[in-house]
Amino acid sequence: MIKIQEITSIKKETKNDLNKHYCISVQNKRNGFEARITLEIIGGGKNPRLSAFSSNSKLDSITKILRKITEKLIEYKNSNFLTKEVLLKIYDSLMFSIQELQLTSNMDIMKSINNIFQILTTNNNYIVQPQNNMIEMQNSYNNYVPNPIINNINSTEQNTVAFQSNISKVVSKSFKDVALEWFEYKLSLIKESIDNPKPLSPKTLQGYNDAINTQILPYFKNNKNISLLTEKNFKDCIMSFNGYRNKETVYIVLKMILDFSREKGYIYFVPKIKKPKKPYTDKEEGIIFIESDRQDIWLDYFEKENTDISMLFETMLLTGLRPEETCGLKWCAIKEETKELSINNAYKDFPIYNEEYKIIGHNRGDGRLKTPESYRTIPLNDRLNRRLLEHKEKQQKLFKTYKINWNEKEYIFLNQYRKPFIPENLSGNMKKFIEKYNLEHMTPYGLRHSFASFCSEKGMDQLVLMKLMGHSDFNTTQKYYISISNKRKKLAMEKAYKSILEKENAM
Repeated sequence: MIKIQEITSIKKETKNDLNKHYCISVQNKRNGFEARITLEIIGGGKNPRLSAFSSNSKLDSITKILRKITEKLIEYKNSNFLTKEVLLKIYDSLMFSIQELQLTSNMDIMKSINNIFQILTTNNNYIVQPQNNMIEMQNSYNNYVPNPIINNINSTEQNTVAFQSNISKVVSKSFKDVALEWFEYKLSLIKESIDNPKPLSPKTLQGYNDAINTQILPYFKNNKNISLLTEKNFKDCIMSFNGYRNKETVYIVLKMILDFSREKGYIYFVPKIKKPKKPYTDKEEGIIFIESDRQDIWLDYFEKENTDISMLFETMLLTGLRPEETCGLKWCAIKEETKELSINNAYKDFPIYNEEYKIIGHNRGDGRLKTPESYRTIPLNDRLNRRLLEHKEKQQKLFKTYKINWNEKEYIFLNQYRKPFIPENLSGNMKKFIEKYNLEHMTPYGLRHSFASFCSEKGMDQLVLMKLMGHSDFNTTQKYYISISNKRKKLAMEKAYKSILEKENAM
């Protein structure tokens, strides 16, 4: 009977480190090769270390240690600790070792591993624990696709067929085929449904697409078999790109593709790839934002420019809206009697993909907001309210000049073609504006950061600021959007030392 603490131990191990234990390593010796392995039997209190030496070849040392592994596991065959779950872990880890040693094409080695589990599982002699414990343990085995070699064994013949079928399935999939199949699956997730209540953002999907087509697939263009790729292959791929952000994006996409491959049964295990380390910099880390004493200068220049795009930027700075929320604003969102702005629409770019999932066109239109919390109402300060009313009158006159019907459902900010701006084009417009007025570096999203930092500096209640930003947790607001201005640091230091001096003088 498995104890509760033993189940807990299995949960911890299976979630965090599928391939760490039971892996074979081979060391070069002066006169041959030595294969080693530690068989950690979870909860058993016994972790035998096995080794096998061969003066002939690395392959021979591995063959020998596989025999020792078989013998040792037979010793534990009737143990309460050698459960089905542990067997699955051992199988995956051995396969991981063989792939790392580049021996997956050696059918003798592959059959030797298969034979280990034939012996242990023939006639269902592995220890099957009471059903309630098994269910709990299987539920803890996150994202694991049980291998048919262990799950469907009635005879040696059936086992061999299952094994060969599984090998064939893995070998037949190229990295490109798997990557495109994964992207097709992700593409299906942008549609909201009962089974998919939190759809994937088209912008996020486009980022994945860029990483696949411009970075990952070109690197693996000569690969014909995803199952033969090793941890080193994926690490080399990540490190071949310049810049931490590029490396991080490639890492994230590769990890998702590999997890998908494992779930589909295209690979036996997921090679472990480490997230690239963020490079050390001697510069102070922080978000891009406009210091509070500089915001009026920016606002004056926005109003001097007096164009739709400058008015859009001014609105972002004074409300903290996301780019797609600002682009999607319509006049009907403004409640003039209460001076409020209802945020309930986003204007987005929806890429069109061909059969190779390369972008061949774009559809642009209204879309849902990022999260349920993004639907909110924001009070307008007097300055922005006045400017929006002036902008409305200006737009109405322009439509009248061109004899175009105008109504409250018209977008507030329009480009030269009388179409809404899209978030992807705002950066170029911001750059031109900065160069024209010789201003400090800024990004469209930096205007949102500036709003949050300004409100925090002025002492706005955390809960209120969180709601204005459209977040469900203030930690998100604080971590990603609020930066401490130089002025705020200086005042805090002066206040701190002033209190110290007052205490010293009072003594």
